[in-house]
Amino acid sequence: MTRTTRGRSLLMVAVAGCTMLWTSIAIGGAVNEGYSHLRDYVSALSGRGSSAAFVGMLGLIGFSSASAAAGLSFRGISRFTMAAWLAAAFAGVVVALARISCPEGAAMCSVGDDGPSDALDTLHGIAVVAYELCFLAGATATAVTLARASHAKPRERGIAVGLVSLAVASALTIVSTPESTPGGMQRVWLAINTSGVLLAAYSGCRLLRRGSTP
Repeated sequence: MTRTTRGRSLLMVAVAGCTMLWTSIAIGGAVNEGYSHLRDYVSALSGRGSSAAFVGMLGLIGFSSASAAAGLSFRGISRFTMAAWLAAAFAGVVVALARISCPEGAAMCSVGDDGPSDALDTLHGIAVVAYELCFLAGATATAVTLARASHAKPRERGIAVGLVSLAVASALTIVSTPESTPGGMQRVWLAINTSGVLLAAYSGCRLLRRGSTP
């Protein structure tokens, strides 16, 4: 397999994985009675007690595969960039498997809930934080790799600026989540992170095709 073919294949995997995430959110929200995309968290769709929880799990695992594809597109280009995205993928899988407790269904699950958490709830929260840190590292490392790439063109530099902007925006959405519509803000956060993953995979594909190295 040539470098160009490998890059294109990985980009297709990234696109498919991100599509799986958003499709699962749409389907999961539709099959869970009373679920609100503005109020409720995405994690509730794969929670214990959620209707068709496997749909939510598949979406999260699909998104993890997109992060893994982004990382593998930098194999032979930047070890740190590859490792950061692969770590994000691993954390995403843990998020999918460590399902939060939703005994009454996905609607209202974990929104305004001050009850006790079990081990899986705790692990889920830790994995989400780990994923975000890895995403920030991956986006930043990708931007640096692009800026330092041999024969870097204005498009690569523009993508690098875009990735840094997405990393900043991702962090800001977390610290500015409104109490009234946390689910809506989480979807904004996911949209930002989805864009970052796709940009990273696209960047790796371009560098592979051109045979550029830092």
